[in-house]
Amino acid sequence: MRNADSYASGLNHRSFRGYVYSGLILIAAVSIYYITQGSCAYDVRGTDGALEITTADKEVFDIPYDGIVSVEERTSFTPGDAVKAKSNSAYKSGTYRNEELGEYTLAVTNRIDRYIIAETADGTIVFNYDNSETTHSMYEGLVKMKADNS
Repeated sequence: MRNADSYASGLNHRSFRGYVYSGLILIAAVSIYYITQGSCAYDVRGTDGALEITTADKEVFDIPYDGIVSVEERTSFTPGDAVKAKSNSAYKSGTYRNEELGEYTLAVTNRIDRYIIAETADGTIVFNYDNSETTHSMYEGLVKMKADNS
């Protein structure tokens, strides 16, 4: 049979273990939250004739390659004010307005430091996707598509 001191020591050891397990569960939950918040809240797909962007609001924008007036890549961009948008610490998506572009569509992941600005006959859209390298590759593809359709 255990004495009182041994019993109290066992309780403290079990309590400490409970705190450690609780801490690990909390760290895992917070990590999962930030990982899922960091994923794109929109989708960008290339088709034969257009680039299709679906925003977090589930609005779909088709940018016909032959309808691109200009395309530019930047490593910094100030979005301005949200007109009708969704955003969180991971992304911004929707209609924005700034002094340079006026009212335009934005679909960006905040952690990515590259932006594509595509001006079309229907308006301007600023977007990025997945990571800086993918965004740069999309930019190069759009420049090529624009040249091929000019």
